[in-house]
Amino acid sequence: MNTTLNPYRGCEHGCIYCYARPTHEFFGLSAGLDFETKIFVKQDTAELLKAKLGSPKWQPIETLAQAGIPVNAMIGPVLPGLTEHEIPSILESAAQAGAYSAYYNVLRLPHGVKDLFQTWLREHYPDRADKILNRIRSMRDGKLNDPNFGARMHGKGIYADQIEQIFNLYRTRYNLTRRSRLSVAAFNRDAMSPQLRLLL
Repeated sequence: MNTTLNPYRGCEHGCIYCYARPTHEFFGLSAGLDFETKIFVKQDTAELLKAKLGSPKWQPIETLAQAGIPVNAMIGPVLPGLTEHEIPSILESAAQAGAYSAYYNVLRLPHGVKDLFQTWLREHYPDRADKILNRIRSMRDGKLNDPNFGARMHGKGIYADQIEQIFNLYRTRYNLTRRSRLSVAAFNRDAMSPQLRLLL
C-alpha cells in the first residue's frame, strides 16, 4: 500500500507509541493528552479525495478481499520483548481472512513519544520495562529511535533478526508471500462522483 487517507490529526485511541504524536507539537500542543483530546478534522477531505481520484496521474490501489481483490496485512508496530510472540497468530488470522501477503514494522520512538512510552511502560509493565527498553536500544544503535531510512522500520541487530526470522517463517507457513497485479482497466473517473457524494 502506498496511499493512505487520514481525515484527522490526533486520535482518541491514544496508542502510547504512535509515531504521529509529535505532529501536535507543531501547534504548540503536547504529544500526550492534547494528541488524544484535541483532534483536528480536515473538513475538506471529500473534496481533496475527489480531486486526487480525478487526477489523470492517480492509479487506483485496493478494496476488500471478500470482493476478490488481493489485500495485504500489516503488523505494526511490533514491540520488542512485549508483542513479537503474537506474530504467528496474527498472520494465521490474516491468512484466514483472505490476505495475500503481509508486512511488519518495529516500534520506533521519535521525539516526545519516547518519554510518553517510557512512562506508560513503567506504569503498566514495571517488571519488564528495562528489558523492553534495552531491546529497543539494541536495535537502534543504543538509542530509542533511529530515523535513518532503511533501519527505522525494522531496526538491526540480533533481536531485529529474530523478529524477522519469526515473521518470515510464519508468513511462508500461511502462504502470505503472494504477489498480485491489479487491473485498472475498469476504473471510470466519471463514475466516481456519485460515490464520493456519500462522504459529504
